[in-house]
Amino acid sequence: MYSYPDFKLLKHRVILYISISSIFMTFFMWLFCFLVFNTVNRSEQLYYYFFILVLFLIVFIGLGIFGLFKLLKPIEKIMISHFQNLDLIIDEKSAKVEKYYSDFLYEKEKSFRYINIVGVILLSLDAQYKVKMINKKGASVLGYSESEIIGKNWFENFVYTDDIDSFINNIQYNNTKVENAVFESHIINNSGVKRIINWTVVYLGSDNKNDDEYILSGEDITERKNLEDQYRQAQKMESIGRLAGGVAHDFNNLLTIIIGNTDILLSEVEKETDLYRDLESIGKAATRAASLTDQLLAFSRKQILKPQVFNVNQSIVNVIKMISRLIGENITIETHLSDDIKKIKADKGQFEQILLNLAVNSRDAMPTGGKIVISSKNIHIDSYYCRNYSDARPGQFVCISFSDSGLGISESVQKNIFEPFYTTKDIGKGTGLGLSVVYGIVKQHEGWINVRSKQGEGTTFNIYLPILFEDRDDSMIIEENMDKYIGSGETILFVEDEEDIRKIIPTILIKKGYNTLIASNIIEGQSIFEKKSKKIDLIITDVVLPDGTGIEMVKKIEANYKNIKVIFSSGYVADTKEINEMTEKGYFFIQKPYSVIELLKLIKLQFISNK
Repeated sequence: MYSYPDFKLLKHRVILYISISSIFMTFFMWLFCFLVFNTVNRSEQLYYYFFILVLFLIVFIGLGIFGLFKLLKPIEKIMISHFQNLDLIIDEKSAKVEKYYSDFLYEKEKSFRYINIVGVILLSLDAQYKVKMINKKGASVLGYSESEIIGKNWFENFVYTDDIDSFINNIQYNNTKVENAVFESHIINNSGVKRIINWTVVYLGSDNKNDDEYILSGEDITERKNLEDQYRQAQKMESIGRLAGGVAHDFNNLLTIIIGNTDILLSEVEKETDLYRDLESIGKAATRAASLTDQLLAFSRKQILKPQVFNVNQSIVNVIKMISRLIGENITIETHLSDDIKKIKADKGQFEQILLNLAVNSRDAMPTGGKIVISSKNIHIDSYYCRNYSDARPGQFVCISFSDSGLGISESVQKNIFEPFYTTKDIGKGTGLGLSVVYGIVKQHEGWINVRSKQGEGTTFNIYLPILFEDRDDSMIIEENMDKYIGSGETILFVEDEEDIRKIIPTILIKKGYNTLIASNIIEGQSIFEKKSKKIDLIITDVVLPDGTGIEMVKKIEANYKNIKVIFSSGYVADTKEINEMTEKGYFFIQKPYSVIELLKLIKLQFISNK
């Protein structure tokens, strides 16, 4: 490469060449003129002057051109060298630019891939809150294509109206803070469904406020929130169930005393008297109160089941006649029952109670008439489904759907619909226990129930009960076709911690032909049985006793004595599993409060049963 001193030397050469050429030209021209002027006359000198001038110019210009050509030859080489070097520099720079551009495109593509592969919503908003960019996850959650979202105002088109102000406040608050804003809000997707999003916002400020930008990262937590709500609801229902069961236990003990005393008095008072009618009214009121506690126990899932294997389709067909009488002529019933429905093992009476309670609920939702549709099908539940329903579990189930074309149920009511005593009906038109009983029965059978409803579009209850894989029939029951229930001097050990019940029931049993031995706890009961085991024909024991449970007492007794007969009773059982195990052995259970005739029937049935 040539430097600046090279060009300076070249300039000096050009000046030197021109000076020498001028000297030589001047000398030759003087010599030529001297010779000419001495040989020609004066008339011809003008012609020669002109000729000499032209010749001088031609020679001078020719020498100049020749000299310049000779002098420019090195310049040509210099310029060629410079251009070649310039080409190399340009090629080198171009290669670098191309590489930088290629790397830029690669990094940009990689960034877009990262943006689209992440499982969260990513979007950017300009200063006017218009969407500049959104990734595939965000577009998927919203239910639009990316091109349909970009350029639109975020708040006017995609944010739930009630959340707009708080959303804007959160991102504007972030403008003056170092930390990023984190908050929750609702967005509306293409189907009009609200989704709950947990947002993190980064503010990218600039000197020109019009160039401000907000980068938002959002996690769709709708399913998680739903599960949390369902879990809280399940906990609340469990707490209410325990409370209801405890109340039912104490209440049933009181009702047992009332009903027992009423039965004694009725047997001693003449009929057709005012006192007899008053006692009958007391007995009927106590019976109605007992039905309420039964419903509380059904909700708390502490009823004693009488499970049997049966086909739900047959039960649905059988109960439709009762439903028809309940709902009236302005409501039609339609069934869609699967031909290959699997059998279940459940309490048939309680299953039918589910259908009756749902029918009453549907009837009240269709005051001007409508249609009920009952359907059944076998269904496989997978883990994905269970993510949306906290009560659900994977496996094979029978699904019974109960739909109506009624008024529908609002979202706020759906949250509390299975709680006991919760009702939207007018005072005096409902107890609020119908659906809570359904919930309790289904849960006690290890199933679950959910509701789908929109106001004005009707309601559907879906009940899921586990399929029975053992092909056997437990529907055999002992007939109670006995004409009388009077005892023949049999001895009954009666174990009860409630003092009033401990007085009333033995008194009644003695009057009905039985001998009684009385104990108030497990220790007394065991001691009496060991002393008089040969004389004792039957044990009637409360389940809940001060020093343990009647079940524990019976297990200790049956370890040493075979073929004992037992009737358990309770107003509330915390663990129904043990009672069910006892009933499967052939022991009986009677729910408090019970009437004298119910107890006498069960005693007689125990004596004639094949244990």
